[in-house]
Amino acid sequence: PKFCQAADVTNFKYAVLFFDNTNKIIAFKFTNTKEEGIVTLTKDRTAATISAKTFVKVNNLNLRSYFRRYDWEKITLSDIGQVYIIKLIR
Repeated sequence: PKFCQAADVTNFKYAVLFFDNTNKIIAFKFTNTKEEGIVTLTKDRTAATISAKTFVKVNNLNLRSYFRRYDWEKITLSDIGQVYIIKLIR
């Protein structure tokens, strides 16, 4: 819930996920606008989830290799805008 509170995800309808395979970084952009690559957020009062099955498959991610808790960082990318990133560690 801390991430959901910090990112204010309950005020958004969608998320767009990006993957940098070279650096093993996943970025999340939250939006209320339909755009290419969006996934719908499933929300309750304090948190939200997404179904990332297609994202995992397309990016050939072996979930067992990356299963752990990650720290996140909020950054702004010039071509995307504000995103939250996690750096995957094996």
